[in-house]
Formats: sequence, structure tokens, C-alpha cells
Amino acid sequence: MAQKNEKLEIELLREILHAIHKQQKESELLMSVLGDLQAAVAAVQTAVATSTSAVLAAIADINSLPASDAQLVPLTTALTAAAAAMQANAASLLAAIAGTTGAPATSPTLTAIPALSAPLAAGAVTVPLAGITSTAPSPTITVLATASDNGTVIVVSSTYTSPNPTGSLLITPIAAGTSTVTVTVSDGVGTVSQSFVVTVS
Repeated sequence: MAQKNEKLEIELLREILHAIHKQQKESELLMSVLGDLQAAVAAVQTAVATSTSAVLAAIADINSLPASDAQLVPLTTALTAAAAAMQANAASLLAAIAGTTGAPATSPTLTAIPALSAPLAAGAVTVPLAGITSTAPSPTITVLATASDNGTVIVVSSTYTSPNPTGSLLITPIAAGTSTVTVTVSDGVGTVSQSFVVTVS
């Protein structure tokens, strides 16, 4: 009887060791997959930052030309929309990856911007930006601004260096009227937007 019990104990021990070994293999595979996904997140973050910076640089170059050139308005609008679309698409992709890996969702922040009155005769106006933060690991933060009516105002440039909490916009009044300026902050994982109305008189 003792010998039979000993055999049963040995067999049970073997099964336990086999189960532990199998679990270790599954854990190693899972860690490998998570490592690949984390590498993918880092690669997408870098690509988004590089592409967005290139588009923003192109917009800045165009806007350094005379603002009176009407041909610049649709081109600037198209480039700005392309940059915004890249940020949105990248944010969706990274959010999906984060959901798969169980990584915590992150969202950048931007303090609300008050409405602005800009006399046409005063020329370009600087608008301060504050409260720019991110909870993403090693974020590369970008700031993008668009105007609903580029015939009223042109967002000449956005001045921001990641990961500073502040930045600024340079807005040039073109004609009397109102335009809604939307500022979007992206950290490669999430985005946040704040809009304010500019009244030119």
C-alpha cells in the first residue's frame, strides 16, 4: 500500500511540474507578444512625432510668406487638416494597442483658452497656451492649431517645445468677422482639443 501511495505521489508531482512548465512557457510567449506590442507603440509614437513635425514645419514655411497671398489659404488648410488626421489616426491605433496590452489609457491636457478680440489694425496677436501635460510614458507632445475661417484669421504658427507645459500661437487677422480656432494637443497616445472664438474688428 505504501509503495502504491508513493507511486501516486510521484505521478501527481510529475503532473504538477508539467503544469508549471507549461505555464512558464505560456508566460514567456505572452511576455514576448507584449514586448513586440510595446516596440510597436514606440515605433508608432516616433513616426507620428516625425510626420506631424514635418507637416507643421511645412505650414510654418508657407505662413512665413505674405499673408495676403490668397493662394496660401487653401494650401495651409489642407496641410493642417492632414496633420490633424495623422494625429487622430495614430491616437486610434495606439489606443487599440493599449487596450490589447492592458496598458492604462492616457490623455494629454490643455487649459481652456478664452475668446479673443483682435483689431484688424493691430496686426499679429500672440495667444498663450498653458496646462499642456501628458501621462504617457516618454511622450512626444505636438500642438496643432486650425481656424474655421482662414479668410478672417490665419494661425501663422504655433510655438511649442515638448514636454513644456506652456506654448503660444501667433494669429494674424485678415478681415473683419469671427473664426473659431481649435488647438489640438497630442502625446502619441491620446489627444485633447480646446476651441476659442476670435473676433476681428
